[in-house]
Amino acid sequence: MHGYRRCRCIFDDSDPVSCKVSWSFLGPGLRRVSTGATQQLTVMTSSSAGSGGEFLAKKSGVIRAKADLPPLKDVVVVEDENIDADRMFATLRVMYGYDVEVRRAATAAAAADLVMAQRPEVIFLDDILKPSDDASQTIPILRRAGFDGPIVVVSGQVTRTRRTTLLAAGATEVIHKDDVDSVRLTETLQRILKSGS
Repeated sequence: MHGYRRCRCIFDDSDPVSCKVSWSFLGPGLRRVSTGATQQLTVMTSSSAGSGGEFLAKKSGVIRAKADLPPLKDVVVVEDENIDADRMFATLRVMYGYDVEVRRAATAAAAADLVMAQRPEVIFLDDILKPSDDASQTIPILRRAGFDGPIVVVSGQVTRTRRTTLLAAGATEVIHKDDVDSVRLTETLQRILKSGS
């Protein structure tokens, strides 16, 4: 016999932009969700179902206004690991909403093809691409493909020596993989895009 867990959803719908949700599981073995919780979940679903894009647009607009982010329309993420690429996508979506097009390549050759098809404003490049490419080899490939804009290398090992090597190879900035969040990316983009304009 499989039991169900009764859950209670508590949220504040006085502000449709910031709906706080807390779940509490009240014990195994209960067969159905209480009527009140079902109604609350239905209300929450119907109030947020059509407004996800609107919520993201409002949130990214607020973030841009607070951070004074430079405008950004096209980004290429060169990353062979799905989880790291998804993290970068999500962070850029929080910062810019759907105003930015984020394209992804998993190899240096695919990245060069994307650059030649449409020149991005910024490239976020993984330091180590499988099977054996590293950013110091990939950066010249991107430059030969015609990209002269900023390249931000995202590395798992940002030592002073590695940073110096990557900057000498043509990287504009080097950040650690653990620093891929909206605060660090905002600081990086402010520095590289405003200095370049």
